[in-house]
Order: sequence, then structure tokens, then C-alpha cells
Amino acid sequence: MRRWQWGLFLAGVVLTLVLGLGLTQNLLGLYTQILALGGATVANLLLGLFLLVLLGLVLTLGRIFWLVGRPVRPTPKRNPRQPHTAVSAQLADLAQQLAQIEDRITRQVLEAQYQELANQQARQPLRLVILGTASTGKTALVNTLLGRIAGEVAPSLGTTTTAQVYGLRLKGVPRRIELVDTPGLQEGSVAGASREMQAREWANQADLVILVVDNDLRQSEFQVLQHLRQLGKRVVLAFNKTDLYLAADQTALLTQIRQRVQGLLAPADVVAIASAPPSVTLATGEPYQPPADIERLLRRLAAILQAEGEDLIADNLLLQCQQLGAEAQAILDRQRQRQAAGIVERFQWIGAGVVWLTPLPGVDLLAQAAVQAQMVVELGQVYGCELSLAQGRELALSLVKTLTALGVVRGVASLVSRTLKATLGGYVITSAVQSISAAYLTRVAGLSFITYFQQNQSWGTGGMDGVVQTQMRSQEAGLPQFIQMAWQRIKPRN
Repeated sequence: MRRWQWGLFLAGVVLTLVLGLGLTQNLLGLYTQILALGGATVANLLLGLFLLVLLGLVLTLGRIFWLVGRPVRPTPKRNPRQPHTAVSAQLADLAQQLAQIEDRITRQVLEAQYQELANQQARQPLRLVILGTASTGKTALVNTLLGRIAGEVAPSLGTTTTAQVYGLRLKGVPRRIELVDTPGLQEGSVAGASREMQAREWANQADLVILVVDNDLRQSEFQVLQHLRQLGKRVVLAFNKTDLYLAADQTALLTQIRQRVQGLLAPADVVAIASAPPSVTLATGEPYQPPADIERLLRRLAAILQAEGEDLIADNLLLQCQQLGAEAQAILDRQRQRQAAGIVERFQWIGAGVVWLTPLPGVDLLAQAAVQAQMVVELGQVYGCELSLAQGRELALSLVKTLTALGVVRGVASLVSRTLKATLGGYVITSAVQSISAAYLTRVAGLSFITYFQQNQSWGTGGMDGVVQTQMRSQEAGLPQFIQMAWQRIKPRN
């Protein structure tokens, strides 16, 4: 509490005590009178009642004092993350995206991937992927985790040539676990590059990645770790082959690795292990196989999977949904771009035809706005925006006014006139200039509206003027060819 709050509180306590004392004096006087008139029984009942009231008052003041004086504990915030709910919402959005894809084969391929993700939401095992540079002991770690020889172990690079998937159980983890042994990174050959790509793809699908190193982090290993963390992957870094180092060197290296990954991994997620210590010969001449030392890694994996396993699965599914959604969106964007370009081309020639058949002095902007209104409505439908014809007309008139204010109308008409002047003359020139100018202005308007709808019905920071000017610059180089093509379409046939 602040000082002034304490002052008010204490003043209230003092005032209460003063009033209490006055009440006590009055009650004592009343008690004396009753004792004299009514006897001891009635007087004692009154005294008992008074004492109960006084006790209640003291308890109430004590409670108030405790509530005011105790330190205020911040109310713990509920974690808003509900990854399983987010996955369901993402899957629903993804289904709507896929339904809009027109190419049947492409849609079927993406729907198959979608169905796999939807099925995995209920039954997907926890997927642990072992990743690391070649010959850091990944397969030896897998063999030790499984308690059997599951893969070939050799000092040469590229011993593991393809990913291998095994089943694993950890105490306290109810979900089934898939343990994936991947080919090594940085093998330095064409085949090795292909195997590395395979390993990275498996890592992208992992719920938890165990990144195996056998020394201080190489730059390439650090970059892999950075990439995985940027994807939001949970990573445990296993510092392997510690049996090859003296105890002091092992401790120094472990500390150094933890310092290098600070900000990417917690110190507890960097664990020293010896997955397959080499056998040694005792002084007696007998061979001795030291036991593997992966207990700390097992404890850490179990702790993570017990506490975060369900969220890791959901987060991984969410990432895969987002990646599939991005792929579907790119296909939709290209599909919409083709549809929108077809609409613009159709209406640019409609606009040219209207002006050619009913020529008026100058470019008839109102007629162009009428043509463009329907174009705007159809473009909106392509991008999932339902507009009435009145709304389309309002947008079209706004853009026509912008074209006029920017001097585009006059400039285009002048350029078209100069281009045709060498070969045409008289009445035909006027009609041709008007028609081709109308077609070109409709094209610029259509491309501007495509940008508007692509930006979720926003003209962006530069406003309508900025979008129109950008489209004018992008079309400027091809204007002479457009004029020639337009003339070939509208010129009278003999």
C-alpha cells in the first residue's frame, strides 16, 4: 500500500476505537441502571451481548488489517495456447483452401496430404529424429536406446544411407514413440547431398530432434540448430563420445557448448553422453566393454515428453498444416491470377468495342466506368469478395477519377494518337484512338483492382494513386505492342 492509503486506514482505525470507547461508556451506564432496576440476570445478558458485538468488531478489524496489509500476489495468467484447438482450426481452413483448387490432380495430391494430417491428429506417435553430422555416433545412440543392434556402426562417412524408423517405449510416456535414424549431414558427395536433404525433411516432420555432436559445435551444426529453432522445433543436443575426453576436458567442452547455444537451448537440453564406448584391454589382458552412458539423456527425454509430448505433437502438426496451407495458397494465388487476367483481358476488349461502336469526342469515362463496374464485381468473386454492382460502380468511378487526376487519360490518348498517326487518318483515327485508349485504361484499372483484392481490399500505404502509378510503369514498355495488337483486333475488315 502507498503511504496515503496507510494514513487513511489508520485514521479509520483510530476513529473506530474512539467511537467504540464512547459506546462502551454508554453501555456501562446502561448496565448499571438495568442492574439497579432489573436485577443481575438481565444486566448480565446485556453484558454478554455487548461482549459478542465487541468481539465481532475486533475480528472484523483484524480481517480488514490482514487483507490490506498482505502483499498482493499477481493473478496467474492462464496459458492461451491451445495447440490442439489451433490444429483443428487450421485443418478446417485448409479444407476450404483445397476445395477452391480447380486442377483435379493437384487437388487430389494435396487432399491426400491433408487426410494424412487429419488422421495423425488422433493417432500420431511421438516422432524423435536423430540428426547430426556423419559419424558423430547417431546409429550407435539408436542401438543403445533400443538395446539391440538396429543399424550398422562404422567410422566411415555415410554408413547410414537412408532413414530407418524404429519403435521405442519410454517409462512414463503413454504415447508410442517413433525413433528415426537419419543419414549424416555434410558427407561431401552428390549422394551425400541427397541423403542430407532426406535427413532435413525428416527433421522438419519431427516432434523432437536429438542433434548429436561429438565435439564443440561446427558452424554447419550451429546453423542446423538455428534453422530447427526458427521452425519452432524442440531440440535436445547430445554431446556424444565423451568417453574419449578426460573429465576436465569433458566438463570444459560441455560448458563451452552450452554457452554457444545460449538463447537457443536451455542448459538442461545440452546433455553429455557416451553411446558406444570402445572396448579396452585390461592389465590382465582381458577385454573390457565399458557400459554406455545415456542415462542423463533418457531422463531428459522422458521429462520433456511427459510434460510437453501432446503439445509437441500438436505444434508439429500445426507446422505441417501451415506448410501445406502455404503450398495450397500459392497454387490458389496462381489460379486466381490466371482467372483475373482472363477477366481483365475480356473487359478491355469489351470496353474497346463499346467505344468503337458509339464514338464520342474524347474518351467516354462514364461508359468506361460502367464497363469496369462489372469487371470489378467479377474480380471480387475470384478473390472471394462479393460486391454488388453499385459497389463495383462506386469503386470504378473512384479509379476513373484517379486516372483523370493523374493525367493518365490524356497521356494515353496522346500516345495512342501518335502511334497510329503514321498509318491512319480522318474519322477512323479518332475512333481507333478512343477505342484503344479505352482498352488500355480498362487494362490498367483491372490490374490495379487485382492488386486491391490481393491486398484484402486495401490500396496499401500509397493509396489508389500509388497502385495506379505502379501499374502504369509496369505496362509502359509494352504499350506500343499493345496498341498494334489492339488495332489488329478493331480495324475494319475489307
